[in-house]
Amino acid sequence: RGYSGGSKSEVTIGQCESSPGYKAGRLPPGRRHVMLGLYQVGALGVDVTTTVTTSSRQTCLPPGFAGSRIDYMDDRSEPGRWWSGALHAHTVHSDGAEAPMDVLRRVREAGLDFVTITDHNNTTHIEEVLRQRRNLSEPPLWIAGEEITTPGGHANAWGLWLGDWIDFRVRPHERGISELVEAAHRQRAVISINHPTGACAGCSWEHEIPEGVDALEVLKGPTGP
Repeated sequence: RGYSGGSKSEVTIGQCESSPGYKAGRLPPGRRHVMLGLYQVGALGVDVTTTVTTSSRQTCLPPGFAGSRIDYMDDRSEPGRWWSGALHAHTVHSDGAEAPMDVLRRVREAGLDFVTITDHNNTTHIEEVLRQRRNLSEPPLWIAGEEITTPGGHANAWGLWLGDWIDFRVRPHERGISELVEAAHRQRAVISINHPTGACAGCSWEHEIPEGVDALEVLKGPTGP
């Protein structure tokens, strides 16, 4: 139902509202699993305690937007023109420091034409932007995406829609990496390998490079080429 990117110690999953990075909605009966991404553990190990509290009471407010695709399509095609923007940005829906609308404001103030929000393993920022984007005068072109954060490297999917999600649970050397790329293309997204030689744990690309990958990240902000 969601992913935190290592930034939260407490999350809420509700029928009407959830913590950023987690999908709201009714929980059907069944077994649940808590996934812990233990990327950096000391030699003595680590103790983890998971506490789950449930409640059946929540009052839902009517939705503040119509969830159709046309709500956030933006046609600014100008053949022959260069566009300047950010293709790899995070928000509080994973391990970013700012809300999606604040990211859009910063992009506009920086004079950029577009931004792609690519939170780790979720696309829940889409609903927040759809509800609030009309409050921003002259918003930049916004592209919804996901940073597919696998145990063997990260990839961005650009051009997702409300409800789209690419499953990240593929280990290095598994054939599933090709299926991951195919899943992104079925959802009409463009997929790019991120920081193939990243310094953080699990960031370097250890999978094969499957056929169909559309792009490769060659520069990542302050960390350089």
